[in-house]
Amino acid sequence: MKNKLTNIFLVLAVSLIFGQTSFCQDSELVKLYKELSDEYFFLKEYSDSSLSVFSADYRNYYLNKKYYNQEDDDYEVNIYLDSEGYYDNEIVKLDADSADLYSDPTFTEIHSTLKIFETSGVVKYRYFYEGQEKLLFLILHKTDTEKFLLILEQDIPGMGVPKRFSYKAYKLNADNRIMESVPLNFPEFKWEDYYSKKEIRKIKQKQMTDVSVEYIVNVDIVENKACLCFSPDLNELFWRKAEMLQLEQNFDQGTYDAYLKAEELMGFKKVGLAREKVVFVGDLVK
Repeated sequence: MKNKLTNIFLVLAVSLIFGQTSFCQDSELVKLYKELSDEYFFLKEYSDSSLSVFSADYRNYYLNKKYYNQEDDDYEVNIYLDSEGYYDNEIVKLDADSADLYSDPTFTEIHSTLKIFETSGVVKYRYFYEGQEKLLFLILHKTDTEKFLLILEQDIPGMGVPKRFSYKAYKLNADNRIMESVPLNFPEFKWEDYYSKKEIRKIKQKQMTDVSVEYIVNVDIVENKACLCFSPDLNELFWRKAEMLQLEQNFDQGTYDAYLKAEELMGFKKVGLAREKVVFVGDLVK
């Protein structure tokens, strides 16, 4: 009888251990985010072209339970607090002086945000500091018979430095291994998708013959489905036009003045904000 009870307790213990292990296992979405090889991330660091901007080390650094914010259900980091080891203490006891210090905007601003939308198959990562921005969207899209992975990278240095981006899509096999690259069919750019006819008449498209219009690409969740949101990147457009203006011999104003002049020449001072064009991911990959 004693041996029988011992065996029962042993079985229960093993079951609990395996149950806990299973509960703690990463979902396929998180596993892809954490373990995907750097070879599929095409933006490289300025300081070292052998390093990916969104390397596995970088991605996993911020996916750490010490950064988890239960209220917002995401991972949030202030780089100054992080450098001081603030997040390494589960319970932080602050004296009056340090409490005042940490209420300063320097310490309250969130520089890094990582959010996982399991139901929709989306991981969103954003880093923002002093006008510099990095965006990474990882989207796992499933149909009845196929699986696709979208990797959308954006590096926006700010201050007129050209934005860098890489938008890729892949077909996965049953084990979530990448099989092949597939086309990512972004919509053709049309001003009428973003502005009314009245506003379009104010836009001086003839002033854009020497520059191209890029997209701002964002990700949203609509009815639990991942969608890409497109809008014209006017900031990038103005900076590129400003570069063209500064090459003209009779233009002797500063860089930011050239930016403002570009905005004026193309007619956008009299135009409101562009609306977004929202497209379901399933319509972009086939």
